[in-house]
Amino acid sequence: MSTIVVGLDASPLAAQVLGSAIALAKDLRARLVLVHTFPRHFVPADVSPATAQRLEELEASTDAHEAVDLSVVWAAQARREGLDVVTETARGHPGDALLAAGVAHNAALLVVGRRSIGTFRRTLMGSFSSYVVRKADRPVLVVPLP
Repeated sequence: MSTIVVGLDASPLAAQVLGSAIALAKDLRARLVLVHTFPRHFVPADVSPATAQRLEELEASTDAHEAVDLSVVWAAQARREGLDVVTETARGHPGDALLAAGVAHNAALLVVGRRSIGTFRRTLMGSFSSYVVRKADRPVLVVPLP
């Protein structure tokens, strides 16, 4: 059975990416791996190491709860369609986490969404979907989002 790895976030547009991935997985009789990544947060340099550690722990806990809640909803939606689903959460750079999941699961395909973020912002910050396309060692489906 082939595997499709899907990058999802907490945005309302994630539903469109998931819907595209579900349709494709049904057609290909593929397994889905749903990956939700949350970023590392900035901790001010002027706080004590103990405070910095506590802030990291609180943010990680909050992010992890959100990720688990979303993953449960996404997985349930895919399972209702009769699909085999695995969920993963990771902390760090979303592109790197998605690429690592693709390798770990020997994915036949990666699926990501692409928002219209504007030329200036894309030039300044880059684009998640562009990053994945540039770095991937396997095919990537980019779902255009409004």
